[in-house]
Amino acid sequence: MLEESLENLKSAEGITALGDYVSIDERQQGYVTYRLEVRFEQFQGATHSRLRVTDSKNDGRAGIRQRSFTWPVANPDDPVELVQIADRILQAAAPGAEIQDDRTVFGRCFDGLFGIGFVNSIPVLAQLPGPPQQTLAVRIHREKSGTLVTLTNRAKGGMPIWFILPLPSIQVLRDKLTKS
Repeated sequence: MLEESLENLKSAEGITALGDYVSIDERQQGYVTYRLEVRFEQFQGATHSRLRVTDSKNDGRAGIRQRSFTWPVANPDDPVELVQIADRILQAAAPGAEIQDDRTVFGRCFDGLFGIGFVNSIPVLAQLPGPPQQTLAVRIHREKSGTLVTLTNRAKGGMPIWFILPLPSIQVLRDKLTKS
């Protein structure tokens, strides 16, 4: 019912889905199951890719969270913009990559206290001039269960939208986008 309400709101705003969500990757890491999906939408004459991450703890009864945001692409059949974003994330996570640590002293202490290993961050992964100006940022960290990526979309004047997904899901996204 909620999904139907969201679709009705999108169509009222002039957002047209160009297809259904395509499952890119689903994997369990620790106690959380992550599912990454993508679909393409048309809005104000431009094509956008909508990345959606659903995470659920254990069997899903403890809570399910779903977050998504869009990023423009020139061609939904060859979304080179998403491939470039995935490439930059994978390069930042590779051994020997230049480290950009934008954490504060408090953030470093917090990470140390909870055993979170910082890998890298890219404060400006991609940017749109706007209006409103939008910026994608990424932070990569290591936990007991594996390496996770936090992808954040900030629009000037709005609340940031972020989601967490396993690093291998980024590789699967890149592989599937380059094969299609």
